[in-house]
Amino acid sequence: MSVTSTKNEFKPGFWFFQITGWIGFGITDALISNYSYITSSFKDFLIWLVSIMLGFVISLGLRYYYRYFLRKNPGILTSALLIVSGSIIAALLWQYVGDFIRKPLYAGEYIPSYDPGYLVQRIYLLVWPFFVWSILYFGLKFWINMVDEKIRASRADADSRQAQLQMLRYQINPHFLFNTLNSIRALIRRETESAEMMITEFSEFLRYTLQHNNKTYIPLDEEIEIVRKYLLLEKIRFEKRLVYSFENSGDSLKVPVLCFLLQPFVENAIKHGLKNSPSGIALAIRSYIMDDELHLEIENTGQWVPETEESGTGIKNAADRLATAYPGNHTFDIEKGEKMVRVSISIKVEK
Repeated sequence: MSVTSTKNEFKPGFWFFQITGWIGFGITDALISNYSYITSSFKDFLIWLVSIMLGFVISLGLRYYYRYFLRKNPGILTSALLIVSGSIIAALLWQYVGDFIRKPLYAGEYIPSYDPGYLVQRIYLLVWPFFVWSILYFGLKFWINMVDEKIRASRADADSRQAQLQMLRYQINPHFLFNTLNSIRALIRRETESAEMMITEFSEFLRYTLQHNNKTYIPLDEEIEIVRKYLLLEKIRFEKRLVYSFENSGDSLKVPVLCFLLQPFVENAIKHGLKNSPSGIALAIRSYIMDDELHLEIENTGQWVPETEESGTGIKNAADRLATAYPGNHTFDIEKGEKMVRVSISIKVEK
Protein backbone atom coordinates (compact mmCIF):
# COMPACT_ATOMS: atom_id res chain seq x y z
CA MET A 1 0.00 0.00 0.00
CA SER A 2 1.57 3.24 -1.04
CA VAL A 3 1.30 6.39 0.98
CA THR A 4 1.50 9.73 -0.81
CA SER A 5 3.04 12.50 1.25
CA THR A 6 1.55 15.99 1.02
CA LYS A 7 4.28 17.65 3.06
CA ASN A 8 5.98 19.37 0.11
CA GLU A 9 2.93 19.97 -2.06
CA PHE A 10 2.33 23.61 -3.05
CA LYS A 11 -0.85 24.96 -1.55
CA PRO A 12 -1.68 28.45 -2.91
CA GLY A 13 -2.82 30.86 -0.21
CA PHE A 14 -3.87 34.49 0.13
CA TRP A 15 -0.52 36.09 -0.75
CA PHE A 16 -0.14 34.07 -3.93
CA PHE A 17 -3.55 35.18 -5.20
CA GLN A 18 -3.11 38.74 -3.87
CA ILE A 19 0.20 39.38 -5.62
CA THR A 20 -0.60 37.62 -8.90
CA GLY A 21 -4.09 39.18 -8.95
CA TRP A 22 -2.87 42.77 -8.65
CA ILE A 23 -0.07 42.16 -11.14
CA GLY A 24 -2.72 40.87 -13.53
CA PHE A 25 -4.91 43.92 -12.84
CA GLY A 26 -1.97 46.26 -13.52
CA ILE A 27 -1.20 44.54 -16.83
CA THR A 28 -4.88 44.66 -17.85
CA ASP A 29 -5.14 48.35 -16.93
CA ALA A 30 -2.02 49.11 -18.98
CA LEU A 31 -3.42 47.23 -21.99
CA ILE A 32 -6.78 49.03 -21.77
CA SER A 33 -5.05 52.43 -21.66
CA ASN A 34 -2.80 51.39 -24.56
CA TYR A 35 0.24 51.85 -22.28
CA SER A 36 -0.39 55.62 -22.11
CA TYR A 37 0.51 55.75 -18.40
CA ILE A 38 3.77 53.96 -19.03
CA THR A 39 4.98 55.63 -22.24
CA SER A 40 3.85 59.28 -21.80
CA SER A 41 6.27 60.32 -19.02
CA PHE A 42 8.07 58.97 -16.01
CA LYS A 43 5.80 61.05 -13.74
CA ASP A 44 2.65 59.51 -15.24
CA PHE A 45 4.17 56.05 -14.92
CA LEU A 46 5.07 56.73 -11.28
CA ILE A 47 1.55 57.96 -10.48
CA TRP A 48 0.03 54.93 -12.22
CA LEU A 49 2.35 52.60 -10.29
CA VAL A 50 1.54 54.31 -6.97
CA SER A 51 -2.17 53.98 -7.75
CA ILE A 52 -1.83 50.23 -8.34
CA MET A 53 0.18 49.84 -5.14
CA LEU A 54 -2.42 51.88 -3.25
CA GLY A 55 -5.15 49.54 -4.48
CA PHE A 56 -3.00 46.61 -3.33
CA VAL A 57 -2.68 48.11 0.19
CA ILE A 58 -6.37 49.06 0.44
CA SER A 59 -7.35 45.49 -0.49
CA LEU A 60 -5.22 44.27 2.43
CA GLY A 61 -7.32 46.42 4.75
CA LEU A 62 -10.42 45.06 3.05
CA ARG A 63 -9.21 41.57 3.88
CA TYR A 64 -9.10 42.33 7.61
CA TYR A 65 -12.52 43.99 7.36
CA TYR A 66 -13.95 40.78 5.89
CA ARG A 67 -12.08 38.49 8.29
CA TYR A 68 -13.56 40.30 11.28
CA PHE A 69 -17.12 39.58 10.13
CA LEU A 70 -16.35 36.09 8.77
CA ARG A 71 -15.55 34.94 12.31
CA LYS A 72 -19.28 35.29 13.02
CA ASN A 73 -20.15 32.92 10.12
CA PRO A 74 -22.39 35.31 8.15
CA GLY A 75 -25.08 34.00 5.83
CA ILE A 76 -25.31 34.62 2.08
CA LEU A 77 -27.28 37.88 2.41
CA THR A 78 -24.92 39.29 5.05
CA SER A 79 -21.91 38.28 2.94
CA ALA A 80 -23.41 40.07 -0.08
CA LEU A 81 -23.94 43.24 1.99
CA LEU A 82 -20.36 42.99 3.25
CA ILE A 83 -19.03 42.76 -0.31
CA VAL A 84 -21.06 45.75 -1.53
CA SER A 85 -20.24 47.95 1.47
CA GLY A 86 -16.60 46.90 1.52
CA SER A 87 -16.17 47.60 -2.20
CA ILE A 88 -17.70 51.09 -1.88
CA ILE A 89 -15.55 51.98 1.15
CA ALA A 90 -12.42 50.73 -0.64
CA ALA A 91 -13.30 52.71 -3.79
CA LEU A 92 -13.79 55.92 -1.76
CA LEU A 93 -10.41 55.41 -0.08
CA TRP A 94 -8.76 54.72 -3.42
CA GLN A 95 -10.17 57.95 -4.84
CA TYR A 96 -9.48 60.34 -1.95
CA VAL A 97 -6.17 58.89 -0.76
CA GLY A 98 -5.12 58.78 -4.40
CA ASP A 99 -5.96 62.49 -4.77
CA PHE A 100 -3.92 63.23 -1.65
CA ILE A 101 -0.89 61.39 -3.09
CA ARG A 102 -1.23 62.81 -6.61
CA LYS A 103 -1.18 66.46 -5.51
CA PRO A 104 2.53 66.64 -4.53
CA LEU A 105 3.56 64.41 -7.44
CA TYR A 106 1.95 66.76 -9.96
CA ALA A 107 3.44 69.79 -8.12
CA GLY A 108 0.30 71.89 -8.32
CA GLU A 109 -0.60 70.80 -11.86
CA TYR A 110 -3.36 68.50 -10.58
CA ILE A 111 -6.57 69.92 -9.14
CA PRO A 112 -8.99 67.20 -8.01
CA SER A 113 -12.63 67.64 -8.96
CA TYR A 114 -15.33 67.16 -6.35
CA ASP A 115 -18.24 67.55 -8.72
CA PRO A 116 -20.93 65.07 -7.55
CA GLY A 117 -21.52 63.70 -11.04
CA TYR A 118 -17.81 63.19 -11.63
CA LEU A 119 -17.31 61.58 -8.22
CA VAL A 120 -20.20 59.16 -8.72
CA GLN A 121 -18.76 58.14 -12.09
CA ARG A 122 -15.26 57.73 -10.62
CA ILE A 123 -16.46 55.75 -7.61
CA TYR A 124 -18.54 53.53 -9.89
CA LEU A 125 -15.44 52.74 -11.97
CA LEU A 126 -13.25 52.19 -8.90
CA VAL A 127 -15.80 49.94 -7.17
CA TRP A 128 -15.52 47.21 -9.80
CA PRO A 129 -11.91 46.13 -9.12
CA PHE A 130 -12.69 45.77 -5.40
CA PHE A 131 -16.03 44.11 -6.10
CA VAL A 132 -14.31 41.48 -8.27
CA TRP A 133 -11.52 41.19 -5.67
CA SER A 134 -14.13 40.63 -2.93
CA ILE A 135 -16.00 37.98 -4.93
CA LEU A 136 -12.72 36.16 -5.58
CA TYR A 137 -11.69 36.52 -1.93
CA PHE A 138 -14.91 35.00 -0.63
CA GLY A 139 -14.92 32.31 -3.32
CA LEU A 140 -11.29 31.30 -2.82
CA LYS A 141 -11.62 31.39 0.96
CA PHE A 142 -14.63 29.09 0.71
CA TRP A 143 -12.72 26.79 -1.65
CA ILE A 144 -9.60 26.69 0.56
CA ASN A 145 -11.71 26.05 3.67
CA MET A 146 -13.53 23.25 1.85
CA VAL A 147 -10.21 21.66 0.79
CA ASP A 148 -8.86 21.96 4.35
CA GLU A 149 -12.01 20.38 5.72
CA LYS A 150 -11.68 17.46 3.28
CA ILE A 151 -8.04 17.00 4.31
CA ARG A 152 -8.99 17.06 8.00
CA ALA A 153 -11.81 14.58 7.37
CA SER A 154 -9.46 12.34 5.37
CA ARG A 155 -6.84 12.41 8.14
CA ALA A 156 -9.48 11.71 10.77
CA ASP A 157 -10.75 8.78 8.70
CA ALA A 158 -7.19 7.45 8.26
CA ASP A 159 -6.54 7.78 12.00
CA SER A 160 -9.80 5.97 12.71
CA ARG A 161 -8.90 3.15 10.31
CA GLN A 162 -5.45 2.88 11.88
CA ALA A 163 -6.99 2.58 15.34
CA GLN A 164 -9.42 -0.09 14.11
CA LEU A 165 -6.59 -2.07 12.51
CA GLN A 166 -4.53 -1.93 15.69
CA MET A 167 -7.51 -3.01 17.81
CA LEU A 168 -8.23 -5.98 15.53
CA ARG A 169 -4.57 -6.96 15.48
CA TYR A 170 -4.39 -6.89 19.28
CA GLN A 171 -7.32 -9.34 19.26
CA ILE A 172 -5.61 -11.68 16.78
CA ASN A 173 -2.28 -11.95 18.62
CA PRO A 174 -3.73 -13.30 21.93
CA HIS A 175 -5.92 -15.68 19.92
CA PHE A 176 -2.86 -17.11 18.17
CA LEU A 177 -0.81 -17.28 21.38
CA PHE A 178 -3.59 -19.16 23.16
CA ASN A 179 -3.72 -21.80 20.40
CA THR A 180 0.08 -22.19 20.28
CA LEU A 181 0.42 -22.58 24.05
CA ASN A 182 -2.31 -25.23 23.95
CA SER A 183 -0.28 -27.09 21.31
CA ILE A 184 2.86 -26.95 23.47
CA ARG A 185 0.92 -28.17 26.51
CA ALA A 186 -0.39 -31.14 24.50
CA LEU A 187 3.13 -32.05 23.35
CA ILE A 188 4.65 -31.85 26.83
CA ARG A 189 2.36 -34.64 28.01
CA ARG A 190 3.61 -37.13 25.44
CA GLU A 191 6.74 -35.87 23.61
CA THR A 192 9.12 -33.87 25.77
CA GLU A 193 11.81 -33.52 23.10
CA SER A 194 9.36 -32.22 20.50
CA ALA A 195 7.90 -29.85 23.08
CA GLU A 196 11.37 -28.43 23.80
CA MET A 197 12.00 -27.96 20.08
CA MET A 198 8.62 -26.28 19.69
CA ILE A 199 9.33 -23.89 22.57
CA THR A 200 12.63 -22.95 20.89
CA GLU A 201 10.93 -22.31 17.55
CA PHE A 202 8.10 -20.50 19.31
CA SER A 203 10.62 -18.15 20.93
CA GLU A 204 12.18 -17.49 17.53
CA PHE A 205 8.74 -16.87 16.05
CA LEU A 206 7.87 -14.38 18.80
CA ARG A 207 11.18 -12.59 18.33
CA TYR A 208 10.53 -12.20 14.61
CA THR A 209 6.93 -11.05 15.02
CA LEU A 210 7.86 -8.55 17.74
CA GLN A 211 10.19 -6.89 15.24
CA HIS A 212 7.07 -6.04 13.23
CA ASN A 213 4.96 -5.15 16.24
CA ASN A 214 4.51 -1.47 15.38
CA LYS A 215 4.08 -1.97 11.64
CA THR A 216 0.67 -1.98 9.99
CA TYR A 217 1.95 -2.93 6.52
CA ILE A 218 4.96 -5.05 5.60
CA PRO A 219 6.25 -6.50 2.29
CA LEU A 220 4.60 -9.78 1.39
CA ASP A 221 7.91 -11.67 1.61
CA GLU A 222 8.15 -10.71 5.31
CA GLU A 223 4.56 -11.81 5.85
CA ILE A 224 5.41 -15.11 4.13
CA GLU A 225 8.38 -15.50 6.49
CA ILE A 226 6.05 -15.12 9.49
CA VAL A 227 3.86 -17.88 8.04
CA ARG A 228 6.92 -20.10 7.41
CA LYS A 229 7.96 -19.83 11.04
CA TYR A 230 4.42 -20.56 12.19
CA LEU A 231 4.20 -23.63 9.93
CA LEU A 232 7.52 -24.86 11.26
CA LEU A 233 5.98 -24.84 14.74
CA GLU A 234 2.97 -26.79 13.53
CA LYS A 235 5.17 -29.21 11.58
CA ILE A 236 6.92 -30.15 14.84
CA ARG A 237 3.54 -30.91 16.36
CA PHE A 238 1.84 -32.76 13.48
CA GLU A 239 4.91 -34.14 11.65
CA LYS A 240 3.85 -36.11 8.55
CA ARG A 241 0.20 -35.16 8.93
CA LEU A 242 1.05 -31.66 7.71
CA VAL A 243 2.53 -31.01 4.28
CA TYR A 244 2.83 -27.46 3.00
CA SER A 245 4.22 -25.57 0.03
CA PHE A 246 4.74 -21.97 -1.09
CA GLU A 247 4.13 -20.79 -4.66
CA ASN A 248 4.97 -17.09 -4.78
CA SER A 249 5.83 -15.06 -7.88
CA GLY A 250 8.77 -12.71 -7.47
CA ASP A 251 6.85 -9.54 -8.37
CA SER A 252 4.27 -10.23 -5.66
CA LEU A 253 6.73 -10.52 -2.78
CA LYS A 254 7.51 -6.80 -2.50
CA VAL A 255 3.88 -5.64 -2.42
CA PRO A 256 2.97 -4.20 1.02
CA VAL A 257 0.20 -6.11 2.82
CA LEU A 258 -1.32 -6.01 6.27
CA CYS A 259 0.98 -7.50 8.86
CA PHE A 260 -0.37 -10.81 10.19
CA LEU A 261 -2.85 -11.05 7.30
CA LEU A 262 -2.21 -14.65 6.21
CA GLN A 263 -1.52 -16.34 9.54
CA PRO A 264 -5.17 -16.54 10.76
CA PHE A 265 -6.24 -18.23 7.51
CA VAL A 266 -3.32 -20.68 7.65
CA GLU A 267 -4.08 -21.43 11.30
CA ASN A 268 -7.74 -22.03 10.47
CA ALA A 269 -6.84 -24.32 7.55
CA ILE A 270 -4.66 -26.53 9.78
CA LYS A 271 -7.06 -26.56 12.70
CA HIS A 272 -10.16 -27.52 10.76
CA GLY A 273 -8.46 -29.42 7.93
CA LEU A 274 -7.07 -31.96 10.39
CA LYS A 275 -10.44 -32.32 12.11
CA ASN A 276 -11.98 -34.05 9.11
CA SER A 277 -8.74 -35.45 7.65
CA PRO A 278 -7.14 -37.59 10.39
CA SER A 279 -4.49 -38.83 7.96
CA GLY A 280 -3.24 -35.31 7.31
CA ILE A 281 -3.64 -32.30 5.03
CA ALA A 282 -1.76 -30.62 2.22
CA LEU A 283 -1.56 -26.83 2.43
CA ALA A 284 -0.54 -24.43 -0.34
CA ILE A 285 0.09 -20.69 -0.02
CA ARG A 286 0.18 -18.85 -3.36
CA SER A 287 0.69 -15.25 -4.44
CA TYR A 288 0.86 -13.61 -7.86
CA ILE A 289 0.11 -10.36 -9.66
CA MET A 290 -2.57 -10.25 -12.34
CA ASP A 291 -4.50 -7.30 -13.82
CA ASP A 292 -2.87 -4.86 -11.38
CA GLU A 293 -4.10 -6.90 -8.43
CA LEU A 294 -2.24 -8.95 -5.83
CA HIS A 295 -3.85 -12.37 -5.56
CA LEU A 296 -3.38 -14.44 -2.40
CA GLU A 297 -4.60 -18.02 -2.02
CA ILE A 298 -4.53 -20.34 0.99
CA GLU A 299 -5.71 -23.77 -0.12
CA ASN A 300 -5.96 -26.94 1.95
CA THR A 301 -7.33 -30.42 1.53
CA GLY A 302 -10.33 -31.37 3.63
CA GLN A 303 -13.74 -29.82 4.20
CA TRP A 304 -14.92 -26.51 5.58
CA VAL A 305 -15.98 -26.58 9.22
CA PRO A 306 -18.47 -23.84 10.15
CA GLU A 307 -17.04 -21.42 12.70
CA THR A 308 -18.67 -20.91 16.06
CA GLU A 309 -18.77 -17.45 17.63
CA GLU A 310 -15.95 -18.44 19.96
CA SER A 311 -13.68 -20.14 17.42
CA GLY A 312 -14.17 -17.72 14.52
CA THR A 313 -12.26 -14.78 15.97
CA GLY A 314 -9.24 -15.13 13.68
CA ILE A 315 -11.16 -15.33 10.38
CA LYS A 316 -13.63 -12.62 11.35
CA ASN A 317 -10.93 -10.21 12.45
CA ALA A 318 -8.87 -10.85 9.33
CA ALA A 319 -11.92 -10.13 7.15
CA ASP A 320 -12.66 -6.97 9.16
CA ARG A 321 -9.06 -5.80 8.79
CA LEU A 322 -9.26 -6.28 5.02
CA ALA A 323 -12.49 -4.27 4.84
CA THR A 324 -10.99 -1.50 6.96
CA ALA A 325 -7.63 -1.28 5.18
CA TYR A 326 -8.84 -1.71 1.58
CA PRO A 327 -12.39 -0.31 1.35
CA GLY A 328 -13.66 -0.96 -2.16
CA ASN A 329 -10.20 -2.13 -3.30
CA HIS A 330 -10.24 -5.81 -2.40
CA THR A 331 -12.20 -9.03 -2.69
CA PHE A 332 -12.41 -11.84 -0.17
CA ASP A 333 -13.88 -15.24 -0.91
CA ILE A 334 -13.91 -18.71 0.65
CA GLU A 335 -14.48 -21.60 -1.77
CA LYS A 336 -15.80 -24.67 0.05
CA GLY A 337 -15.45 -27.88 -1.96
CA GLU A 338 -16.02 -31.50 -0.97
CA LYS A 339 -12.29 -32.20 -0.59
CA MET A 340 -10.79 -28.73 -0.71
CA VAL A 341 -11.10 -25.30 0.92
CA ARG A 342 -9.60 -22.22 -0.73
CA VAL A 343 -9.41 -18.72 0.70
CA SER A 344 -8.88 -16.15 -2.07
CA ILE A 345 -7.94 -12.53 -1.49
CA SER A 346 -7.29 -9.93 -4.17
CA ILE A 347 -5.99 -6.45 -3.42
CA LYS A 348 -5.66 -3.57 -5.87
CA VAL A 349 -1.98 -2.77 -6.34
CA GLU A 350 -1.20 0.96 -6.29
CA LYS A 351 1.41 1.96 -8.85
